[in-house]
Amino acid sequence: MNKIIIITSCSLRHLYFADRVIKSLNNIYFEIILEGDIPKNSSYEKISFSKNIIKNHFNYRHNSEIDFFSESYEILQNKHILYNIGKGKLNDDKTIDYILDFNPNIIITYGCSIIKPKLISLFKNRIINVHLGLSPYYKGAGTNFHALVNNEFHLVGYSIIYMDERIDTGEIIHQSRAKFLQNDTPHTAGNRLIKKMTRDMILLISNFKLIKQIVSIKTSYNCKYYKIKDATEEKTIELYENFKINLNAHISKKNNIEDKFPIVEQEFLKT
Repeated sequence: MNKIIIITSCSLRHLYFADRVIKSLNNIYFEIILEGDIPKNSSYEKISFSKNIIKNHFNYRHNSEIDFFSESYEILQNKHILYNIGKGKLNDDKTIDYILDFNPNIIITYGCSIIKPKLISLFKNRIINVHLGLSPYYKGAGTNFHALVNNEFHLVGYSIIYMDERIDTGEIIHQSRAKFLQNDTPHTAGNRLIKKMTRDMILLISNFKLIKQIVSIKTSYNCKYYKIKDATEEKTIELYENFKINLNAHISKKNNIEDKFPIVEQEFLKT
């Protein structure tokens, strides 16, 4: 395997992921498709707050990403491996032709728009998607957000999945739960999870031949599926209130509730 395309977005967490992957793997040719608007000055600055609760939530996330991933924007200077497209153009013929011309061994997706069946069929079992959530328990958009709203800290995490034509239903390669610390916020815990996911993705690619197919999770848990519109103002308020109330209780729990909710883990990535 020597050719990889990464399809991601333009937030600092996405740039961090792409930057770390390409800098950590030798003897691989990369192309990066960035979806969205890149800041004109190739820089990211902290944002002041307003009275809009949902907007403030995203401002908090953006500012926390600066604390964690501030140098990641430097990848934008590496123009010979960047192909920038606008929102909604991921499945256009021009983008697909660009991917076909490069002819990657695998495609890695993280934080991009939904990929339609045409592209999936062209690279069947060769598109690996990062889902920030634990399938099959939580699927769709903002799943870690909703797991925290529901006080299910044990179901916050990420899943690396072979993409199929449905949402977060492909074969799971590897998963990991978020680790929470005292004085965390939803964003500091989330950004640490992204750093761990990035490290694990690098190890997965480096040890691709060691990956084993693991039997799908069997659970009686009623899968929760969310859309973007479900992250309402009321749910956003609930997120911060519940996080503040329940964080320390989760950290100090004696019983291991995680055993009741198994995840898929490659043996060489277990920590």
